[in-house]
Amino acid sequence: MVDRKRHLAKACTYRVFGSTVTGGITYALTGHLAASVSVGLADTVLKIVLYYVHERIWYRVKWGVRDPVAAGQARPPVVEPPSGTPFFEAATADAPPPLVVTVPRRAGAVSTPRSPV
Repeated sequence: MVDRKRHLAKACTYRVFGSTVTGGITYALTGHLAASVSVGLADTVLKIVLYYVHERIWYRVKWGVRDPVAAGQARPPVVEPPSGTPFFEAATADAPPPLVVTVPRRAGAVSTPRSPV
């Protein structure tokens, strides 16, 4: 899940660039610095709000978003220590052998064991 603050930060940085261009165009057309600054600031505030709302709406729309499991991309396996052996325990001579995880492959591919270490 993406935090809403990220959407707001993207909106602000995008608008800084866009409003600078808008202010520059306004100055080039009018030759008035006060008018270009006013248009640039109004453009910034209005479009930050509109972009944020637009981004939040699109975040809720699931069209074009693929579920990795449905697309055939398996989620990474959860590796757990052998029962009774915490991760932080040092290896000893009587410790069980390391856990080997087999990563699922697509049909026709060769599967090779991998160690979680």
